[in-house]
Amino acid sequence: METVSLEPQVLAKRHVVAFGLVRQDHTVECEITIAALEAYFWLEPHVNEATKPAR
Repeated sequence: METVSLEPQVLAKRHVVAFGLVRQDHTVECEITIAALEAYFWLEPHVNEATKPAR
């Protein structure tokens, strides 16, 4: 039986984050680049939601 780690892991010389999503009895293994996370989800230093530019 294969087990899936639900803990996020940083892969590929710190360029990719791998994680699992669980829904009902299925797990989907996902990967997203650090660059994509920074571009779409993380705020830059000294920026908050009130001053973040709209996309």
